[in-house]
Amino acid sequence: MSGSLLDRMEATIQRFGMFGKGASLIVAVSGGIDSVVCLDLLCRLRERFELRLSVAHVNHGLRGEASEGDAEFVRELAAQQGLPFRCKRVDVAGYRASHRHVSPEEGARILRYRALEAWVAESPGSRVVLAHHRDDQAETVLMSLLTGGGRLEGIPPCRGAFVRPLIEVPRAWIERYAADRGLSYREDASNRSLHFLRN
Repeated sequence: MSGSLLDRMEATIQRFGMFGKGASLIVAVSGGIDSVVCLDLLCRLRERFELRLSVAHVNHGLRGEASEGDAEFVRELAAQQGLPFRCKRVDVAGYRASHRHVSPEEGARILRYRALEAWVAESPGSRVVLAHHRDDQAETVLMSLLTGGGRLEGIPPCRGAFVRPLIEVPRAWIERYAADRGLSYREDASNRSLHFLRN
């Protein structure tokens, strides 16, 4: 599974022209299984593609001590790989005070993308790697239909500086890869019911 997932990811990168040799990539890592696996795969491709990797984490502060634990976990993960690390804490409650119609999860998503876009602006030409996978695609379309959003195209593999090299990979492959590689990651039960809001 380790080899086949790596091959699938590389094929997706090439098919959509996500980035080339020597690319500067800001890898968004929440600490969950998807982003941890994505980072591990990119580290395995780093030497061959001469990638310049850095790790980015946005602390939403929605889960108290667990959020702090996530940030520290990702910091240590970046250090283990010898990668630069950046972290930004966002004020979801403050944002919602002036945007009362926005849910905590939607507010977190908006502020997360703002932080990532700001980091891209600081590093012209860089790309942000997000770990959405094929199951996220299906969930996004389903939730759109259920809420009347009419968004049938799903999550784009590439949009601006954002790329999603796992978008053609099923979640089961990611779980098996993590088990095979003995990867540690953080659990967030809320993601099971709020997946579509993370896109």
